Order: sequence, then C-alpha cells, then structure tokens
Amino acid sequence: MKKVLSVFLILILLISVISCSSNEEKKEEKKEEQKKEQKEEKKEEQKEEQKEETKKEESKTPEVKGMGLVFESLDGQKVKLSDLKGKKVYMEFMATW
Repeated sequence: MKKVLSVFLILILLISVISCSSNEEKKEEKKEEQKKEQKEEKKEEQKEEQKEETKKEESKTPEVKGMGLVFESLDGQKVKLSDLKGKKVYMEFMATW
C-alpha cells in the first residue's frame, strides 16, 4: 500500500512539475511574440513617418513673397513671375566671372 501511495505521489509531483514548466515556456513565448509585434509596429510607424516626411518635402513649393520676381523679357517688357502662375516656366540663370 505504501508503495502504491508513494508511486501515486511521485506521479502527481511529476505532472505538476511538467505543467508548471510548460506554463513558464508559454509565458516566455508570449513575451517574445509581444516583443516581435512591438518591433513590427515601430517599423511600420517609422515607415509611415518617412512617407509623411517625403510628402511634406514634395509638397513644398518655393514661394516668393513681398515684391516678387520681376524679369525683363526679350521684347523689353517687364514680366512678373506671379503673372505666370499656373503656367510652365523655364528659367535659365547664367553668370560670368
């Protein structure tokens, strides 16, 4: 009878130890998964921030405030750059030293 009881107790102890160790492993796995998810979220946030920054940079258009730029055309007339708003303009600046 004592042998059966001792074997039964040993089995119960083994089962409890095994179940406890598996629970710890599961907890560790969950922690690792959470860390991976956090890293992925950070990467996605960084990508979104980069996209927003590039959009901001692309949307920046040079604006001339105040008097504006005034050029003399080949005909000798004065042309304001603001008068050409919405049109395609090609400007070439040359300098001699």
